[in-house]
Amino acid sequence: SDGAGGVTLMVTSLGQFAEWNTARDRGLPEWAFDEMMETTTGADLDDRARRKSPADARRLISLFRVQALAWCHFLWSFEAGRYRPKLLACLGRELRGESGPDVFREVFGGDPDETVRAEFEAWVSGL
Repeated sequence: SDGAGGVTLMVTSLGQFAEWNTARDRGLPEWAFDEMMETTTGADLDDRARRKSPADARRLISLFRVQALAWCHFLWSFEAGRYRPKLLACLGRELRGESGPDVFREVFGGDPDETVRAEFEAWVSGL
């Protein structure tokens, strides 16, 4: 928040997206969409990262955040905002205290299908 009742958006840099691609090239485990949706607290993220790869937990936490921001950026901007109304609906519900993966799935009609995931992957690769 900006202290005046407004919302400050966090903007990621292209360098962070590049870090994600570099990590992929190095073979670090990525976060599956289901894992991202089921991770709801910072403590949960810490636990999942440690279980996934204890030696790389810190980097995995950073990559989780970059991957989550990439999804948000994609849902906001892909094809002039094709998914933007649904993203805004999710954010509105979040602000009303309705949170979690079930809200996302309800608004989006389930998990993103393979087409959306392929669009996302192609979009990230083009950054």
